[in-house]
Amino acid sequence: MIHRTKNEAFRFAGLTTSLLAGIFCLLVGVARYQFGSIAYALAYVRGERLFVAEPIASLSNVEAGRPYEVTFRLVNLTSSRYLVVGCTTSCGCTAPQALPLAISPSGETDFKLRLVPGANRSGSIGIRLFTDHPDRSELPLRIDTTVASFPPNTTSTGDDFNPQLQTLDVQGRH
Repeated sequence: MIHRTKNEAFRFAGLTTSLLAGIFCLLVGVARYQFGSIAYALAYVRGERLFVAEPIASLSNVEAGRPYEVTFRLVNLTSSRYLVVGCTTSCGCTAPQALPLAISPSGETDFKLRLVPGANRSGSIGIRLFTDHPDRSELPLRIDTTVASFPPNTTSTGDDFNPQLQTLDVQGRH
């Protein structure tokens, strides 16, 4: 049995804490260097090689009838190139960008979706991307929307607002 004085015990605890902090910093550094972010390193450890960085977009107070563009970041941690070859959505108010869309080896690609919410169409829109990856043939996405009855700060019926495309990014860069 080892007997330590209080000073030795505190010094030992301090050294142990410093060693653990150093190991943690080293692991964080390796994860950021190898994968570009800690989130991507954790996804790799979970077995995910092809995934969406932030698969859920939340849009509040969007204007009915106004077009929006939502961007999702697709991540490929493999050494092979994969394609997004198809897309389905649960709402006719969405339209994907032109497909197929290539995702480079060890790369990232933006997938854009056009959304024109209808009046009082708040809720979730489910989206599925189909890929040629043998183990990950589907990538699920979701857009949660809260549609404002009228454009913000107006009392209009919505007939006189400017229907410019609004861009909303959901990219998960860490």
